[in-house]
Amino acid sequence: MVAADHDHVYSVQNIVSGKVHQAHVARLRFYADATLNVTADLKDVFQHSFAQGECRMNALVHVAEDDANEVIVLVDWDGFEAEERTWESLRSIYSAAPEFVVKELRKLRMTRALKIKIASEFSIDL
Repeated sequence: MVAADHDHVYSVQNIVSGKVHQAHVARLRFYADATLNVTADLKDVFQHSFAQGECRMNALVHVAEDDANEVIVLVDWDGFEAEERTWESLRSIYSAAPEFVVKELRKLRMTRALKIKIASEFSIDL
């Protein structure tokens, strides 16, 4: 581990290539070697973070409607790879982080009908 970027996202370095990248605590695995200074405190922090299951949104990538006409968004999660993006209900992520969601929605291209629906349901000026 090189640095703790957020509560559950760490910069880690590949010991062979030297390349540094971000990884969510759920993706970290311990390598047992006494010379690495992996303390009990550090193990406790990782275990607590993993148990919390908390993830931080990095960006909203796309917006659409599902089969039930609910507005859904494709979320890029901090510390996860692009193929691990997930579709989430706009309602649930908007209640968790309204300012972030509004800022991200304003960046996305969407149909006029979808803009009207979101504005109506969430009182968001897009």
